[in-house]
Amino acid sequence: MSEWFETFITGVVKQKNKGDIINAYEIGFSKLATEKGMRFKSAVTLRPGDPSTHNGVKHCFRRGLPFIKKKSFSYRNGVLGRQLRYVLNSISPEMRAVVIKDAEYLYGEKYVENLLTGSALKIVWRKFKHAIRPRKHKKAKQIP
Repeated sequence: MSEWFETFITGVVKQKNKGDIINAYEIGFSKLATEKGMRFKSAVTLRPGDPSTHNGVKHCFRRGLPFIKKKSFSYRNGVLGRQLRYVLNSISPEMRAVVIKDAEYLYGEKYVENLLTGSALKIVWRKFKHAIRPRKHKKAKQIP
């Protein structure tokens, strides 16, 4: 492992919010790696109209995307349970156990169990709950 990569990875610390995580680690790593002479190729190319990585889990997995976005477990009250089950049933038992353990840590065992054992009726119910829930409006950032 290169020294710069080890320094980057071992320097990861908790960030305040998702935006800070993206800036510090996703964008930050890309910039650092580029500065160190690395070149990138896309593991998966999504075409216009394709579902995104967090709401098209099965589609992206079948196209070769090697991970599941954490948000997929909570997206729209868990409507992606069937897609998540497809992916989890397609990977090794060891990897499946790791993903489920992490999801249980984040969302709770009962939530994950319900999500992954959901019937079509449960999925329709989740979509309905999502549609009728009150919307939270984010405050716009003020520019200094």
